[in-house]
Order: sequence, then C-alpha cells, then structure tokens
Amino acid sequence: MEEKKEAAATEEATTSEWMSRPNMVSPEEERFRSGGTKCRALNLVSIQQWRKKRRRCARGEETTAGEMNELVDLRCMDGEAQPIALLNGKEDRYGGVEVNLMEVEPMTAEEFYAKLDVSLKAWKDQGKKGIWIKLPCELLSLVDIAIKKGFTYHHAEKEYAVLTSWISDLPSTIPANASHRIGIGALVLNKNREVLVVQEIDGVFKGTGLWKLPTGVIQEGEGIWAGAVREVKEETGIETKFVEVLAFGESHQSFLERKTDIYFLCELEPSTFEIKKQDSEILDAKWMPIEDYVKQPFIQNRENFRYMANICLKRSREEYLGFSTVLTKNLTGKESYLYCNTADFLNGKLDHASTSLFTTLFRKCFCLT
Repeated sequence: MEEKKEAAATEEATTSEWMSRPNMVSPEEERFRSGGTKCRALNLVSIQQWRKKRRRCARGEETTAGEMNELVDLRCMDGEAQPIALLNGKEDRYGGVEVNLMEVEPMTAEEFYAKLDVSLKAWKDQGKKGIWIKLPCELLSLVDIAIKKGFTYHHAEKEYAVLTSWISDLPSTIPANASHRIGIGALVLNKNREVLVVQEIDGVFKGTGLWKLPTGVIQEGEGIWAGAVREVKEETGIETKFVEVLAFGESHQSFLERKTDIYFLCELEPSTFEIKKQDSEILDAKWMPIEDYVKQPFIQNRENFRYMANICLKRSREEYLGFSTVLTKNLTGKESYLYCNTADFLNGKLDHASTSLFTTLFRKCFCLT
C-alpha cells in the first residue's frame, strides 16, 4: 500500500513539474518516445485531461472538434500507435463515396470521429467529391460529430438519416432532397354517368360542403395507376381498374411550405358499385350525376377546379383523350410505365389527323376556340 502511495505521489510530482513547464515533454509522451513509438503530436495539457475528455466523450457529453482531434491524436495504447481504419464506403457513379452504417457494429463517438477524420483526408487525397453517410437511428448521436466535420442533413426516413459533404474544390453537384410529392384524383364513372364523390372528415375541404373526387398520395415504389386504384378502394370500398391519366398539374410550396405537389387526374372504371366508406377519413360518399358535380359553387368559383371538372365532363361524353399506360423497361431493366396518348406514338404512326384531333379536343375543353 505504501509503495502505491509513493508511486502515485512521484507521478503527481512529475506531472506537476511538467505542467508548470509547458515546453517540457509529458511523461506519457516521453514513454512513447523512449520506446521508439511514433505517436502523432500530443496537444493536450496533460494525459490526465485527455483521459477526462475521453470519459466525457464516452458518456455522450458535448465535446468540441478540437478536443476530438486531440483524442484522435492520442490513440496510443500499450506503447504502440494503433492504426485507424477508414469508414467502409463504396464509390458511387459520380466520383463520390457512399458510407452505409446500417449494418455495422455500434461505435463510440471517439471511434467514429477518428475514422471519419482519416477517411475524409484519404478521400480528399483520392480526389473524391460527394460523401454520403447513412446513419441508423441507433447511431444518431453521431450526427453532431459529422456536422462539425462539414456534413449537412440531406434527408431522413423513419429508420435512418442521410448526411452529405462535398469535399472537392469543384462546384457541388449533390442533388437536393426529393422536392416533389405525387398526388392523385380519381374520376370513377358508372354507366349512368354518375361520378363517385366523397366528403372528408378533416383537411382543407372540411366544412365546405364540397363533394370531391377521391384523392390521395402515391406511396414509395407505387405506380400512379396503382395508387389511384388503391385510394379509391380505401376511401369508398369500390373496386376499379385503371383507364387513363386525364391531366396533371403542379403547385409549388404546397406541402410543408416548401415542396411541390404534382397532381394526376386519373380515370378508373368501376367493377363494383356498393359503397363502403372509410370511417377514419371519409364523412360520406355517394354516386352523383356528373353535371351536378361540375356545377357545385366551390368548383365553379375556382379556376383550377373548374378546368379539371370540365375535363371530367368532356371525358364522360367521350370528347377527351387521356394518357394510357404502356408497360416497358427502364435503363436498368426494371419494369416501368410510360403514359402516352395512344400506342401508335410508340411505333412512329403519329399522323397529322390524330394530332389535329387531339389539339381540337384540347382547345374545346379549355374553351380556346
């Protein structure tokens, strides 16, 4: 016990002497040097302070970028400098690097900072450009470290957040986060020229008395046509099949006061007719003569609604052409849908007569002639 006290006193005295003489090499560094170990420059006032900062970091307490650098520089154990591995990333098609931490072992803030620091330097030397880091919810405590190293939020989902940093001297080409939301409205007509309409419990139309078309938002990975069929089924219980896209429009800063809303007006053909409304969202639903739908004051007093209602009316009279789906494949070979006015377009059979017909119908619909 006495020997331990004496050793501790000696170490304290040595440390005190070193701290009072800033130009003196620290005892810890002296041990590294005498052992022939090449250790990166030590910047902390004392190894004791470093240990305190390391414990703070491990507890998740706030640590400055400078302190983190010092922790990185002092990663020496058992007399040997420990090599720091790069973050595991793969090069993307645009000269950048994608780092996916969704399936890696959890790491401390100190470990992440150390790896991120050496990785950024290596990628910079390699001429990389945009760096993407995907962090799972379990590692979101590391976001602050990434931001201090120059990263910014790109987007987030319920399972993860993605951050980016442009490390090239060239102008950044990192694309912005998704800027548009895709919505649909469904024109469902029965053989009596009645249109399927609903009144919503909540939303912008609450209390207006408006009978509107079933509407909704396309889900991730869902086609426009499939989303229209799904929304009608959910809101009214009516089974349908997709016929055409009749029109589409856009409205800027309409979602979260920032995103653009693109709205597709679709025609669907019903295969069932008994309405079973969605109690959670729909106040009421019914079949309504299309002329009565178009004449509603709410619609007639708003230009955009009036235009779309006129399209529905013209379509019910078979005086309007829409865009049908053509199943094809995209660049990577995955199935994709092309929406076009007629299949003849794909085969180069578009003639002056069909073009004139479409133009004439369009001008009539919008009263341009």
